[in-house]
Formats: sequence, C-alpha cells, structure tokens
Amino acid sequence: MNSPDQFRIGDAERDRAAALLSEHMAEGRLTQPEFDERLDVAMKAKTAGELEPLFRDLPGPNPSRPDELARLSAPTRPPANEVAAQSQARQEIAPAVDPKWITALSIAVPVAWILAGFAFAFFDVRNWMIFILPIVLSIVLGKLKGTKH
Repeated sequence: MNSPDQFRIGDAERDRAAALLSEHMAEGRLTQPEFDERLDVAMKAKTAGELEPLFRDLPGPNPSRPDELARLSAPTRPPANEVAAQSQARQEIAPAVDPKWITALSIAVPVAWILAGFAFAFFDVRNWMIFILPIVLSIVLGKLKGTKH
C-alpha cells in the first residue's frame, strides 16, 4: 500500500505550493534565496513527500499532507446544493414583478415611440427631448423583462 508521501502530484499542487511559498516570503518568513531554492524544488516535485520538507518549518497549510492534497485536488466548483441555495437567494432578493406591468409597458412603449415620431414629423416639434419618454420606457421594459416573474 502506498503511503501518502508517495502520492503523485500534478501542476495544481505544485502551483499551490508555489503560492504558499510566496505568501511565506511576503510575510517575511523566507528570504529571497530560501524562496528561490524551495520554489525550484516545488516545481520539480513529483510526489507529495518531496513537498513535505519545504513546509516543515513553516506554519499554516502544507500541500504535502493527505488532507491538503484531497482539498487541493477537489474540484473548485461549489457543490450542487450550494449552487441551488445561491440561485434561490438571488430569486428572493429580486423583487417580483407583476406581469400586468410588463403587459402595460409592452403596449405603452410602441405608442410612446409612435406619438413622439408623429410629433417630431408633423407638428413642427424639433426638440430631441420629445424622445426621452419613449427611451426611458423602453429601458424600464427591458429591465422588467430581464427579471424573473
């Protein structure tokens, strides 16, 4: 039976080890030469046991431990039940829109555009501000259609 130190590691574990070493250097626990030496060993490591000496004298997570390896190798996607909970929370936050408002705006928007166009063309109204109401109504309708109802 293989010991945990003999488990092969991949790029993800080597990258995690490099990131942890960088954090230790940023915290002042490693000098630049120590960091360079440990980083070189981490990038060439093929098993978890080769990472162990790099973190033996440092506090915090150690990517060579079996529990760390399992956590690092696990998919980074949240569990399905967590995704469902986040989706439900988003739906609870979004206000419910009465479909009657969407229907009313669906009628009011084209009417507002037609009236603004006729006023601009036939009644000598040459002010661009006449189009503000149809623009605003169109934006509101687009936002309402984008929400769950």
